[in-house]
Amino acid sequence: MTMTHSAMKWLKSVDMTLMYWVNKTETEFLKHVLAYATALEKIYIATSADIRHRGMQMMEEMKQFPRASPNMDVPQN
Repeated sequence: MTMTHSAMKWLKSVDMTLMYWVNKTETEFLKHVLAYATALEKIYIATSADIRHRGMQMMEEMKQFPRASPNMDVPQN
């Protein structure tokens, strides 16, 4: 999915389901969303049991990414 920066400002939530190993593309996507989605309120990442540890690690990494939205809170593990 391609989304321009101007369209991204309307994005309020992101729901992702990760079935396999989390890769760099998914991490870069989340960085981009956090940087440009000024209305973002929620990110939810569902993971399979096989990659739950990596999903939790990704949530910890997200806490360090810059956020455009002051309303965005990264859920606690």
